[in-house]
Amino acid sequence: MSGELDDSFARLVQRFGDRLADETVLDTLLECGGDEGRARAQLAAMASALRPTAGSHGSTTARKRVSGMLDGFVKRRRGAEASSPPGRPGPTPEPAAEAAPASCADPGPLAPGQRNALAEIMAAAPSQSAAGSPDRPRLMLLKPATVAAHVPCEFIAGVLPDDLAAALLRDMLAEALSWKPLPVVMFDKLLGSPHNTHTYVDRSRVGTQQFRYGVTSPDASDWLPSIRAAEAIVTAVVNERYGRRRLDPLEIRGQWRPDMIVANSYFGPSEHFGAHNDKLTYIGPRPVIASLTLGASRTFRIRRLALPPDLPAPTEAASDAVSGSEAPQAPLASASTVPAEAAAAISAPPDGDAQARTFDILLPHNSLLIMFPPMQERYKHELPPVGSSLTRPTGTLVPHPISGETRINLTFRMTRPEVVAAIPKCSCGAPCEMRVVIKQRETLGRYFWQCRGDKAGGKSDGQPAERDTSGGRPAGDLRCGFFQWASFGQ
Repeated sequence: MSGELDDSFARLVQRFGDRLADETVLDTLLECGGDEGRARAQLAAMASALRPTAGSHGSTTARKRVSGMLDGFVKRRRGAEASSPPGRPGPTPEPAAEAAPASCADPGPLAPGQRNALAEIMAAAPSQSAAGSPDRPRLMLLKPATVAAHVPCEFIAGVLPDDLAAALLRDMLAEALSWKPLPVVMFDKLLGSPHNTHTYVDRSRVGTQQFRYGVTSPDASDWLPSIRAAEAIVTAVVNERYGRRRLDPLEIRGQWRPDMIVANSYFGPSEHFGAHNDKLTYIGPRPVIASLTLGASRTFRIRRLALPPDLPAPTEAASDAVSGSEAPQAPLASASTVPAEAAAAISAPPDGDAQARTFDILLPHNSLLIMFPPMQERYKHELPPVGSSLTRPTGTLVPHPISGETRINLTFRMTRPEVVAAIPKCSCGAPCEMRVVIKQRETLGRYFWQCRGDKAGGKSDGQPAERDTSGGRPAGDLRCGFFQWASFGQ
């Protein structure tokens, strides 16, 4: 393999990303055994086929030729999936186990004893360097060490025993038939999210507490036995890693104990979830969220946000940070003062790069992505749709033998009673939602309560609504105008 796989992919996307989809670039690189030179030659041929000659009208024919090449990739992938042993996820194209082939010929279906492609890439792919080109190409993070080196996350493959993962997937597929789209109000119209969702809670811990997302208070379900079995393993895995972290004053102390799950289902390649931060209203500032993927493998996209100009240089951590394993459980520190929050908000990313950048992670079945702080404060994440576009970045989908093209996602969260008790009501009479400032320099990193816009759909841009001196609201924003800085431990 010539060069590092991650670097090769980034360079190829930088060169061909404006004409070819990311999955086309990755498929070509893998089918060429990771040889960047061979992949570049084949991608160049595909890209040039998209350029009609001056004065010609051959663009349709050219696109048909490219579509035929892409169909070949799809057929080979499906053939490999059909040969996979039962109970294992369908593979993506991968380099042969021996020396790289002399050409990009069809490698054929996987042999019965050959490793799954995702497991092969995750285990053997070389680590990614922190260097990036000036135009900031998207980086594909292919192994746990690479993930941890660039984003505040940890990736664990095969987190559950295979039989438990399969049983939980089957349970969730049956449950998902009754899940509903997330209600979203935009431009004074009630719309549904392009995926279905449902909330599960541990009633033995949260009691009758109601949880409100969007414009409704969904009827949360109690945990199923398979969820409880998975939760015990997820909790142990998260706490083992959380105990090694250094915490700032707003993070939880002691053990992380999830008691709420927001579940999402994506039935097919077109269902997706746009770029967002997870709601902080019940889980508080600087939360830990453990995201379990079941079923089809999909691309998970992370966007590091650009900092406002003229900020101080990023710091490693707040000066009063303590080790998670040594810190006793305590109420939240005051969130009304700026210094600690600002230090946390501009703390150095894992790779030391404070500029905006996008990262892609292919999350396979039975994998856990632990999102540590400041994931919800400095980053946005999304599950992009999967399409056949040759001119815009789309996600990747690898079907699963049990669920086919359906992906189930369970996000384990820990509610914080002191946060829930502090939720104010706005002038609409509804509970407010907590947000964090991510754009304004003077208040960067501060948390605030704001009307959630149930009656008309306020914006969700990570900054307080601007209000005029008469107490009015911006044009087109029909929120009641309630605003209050969050303050805890006082």
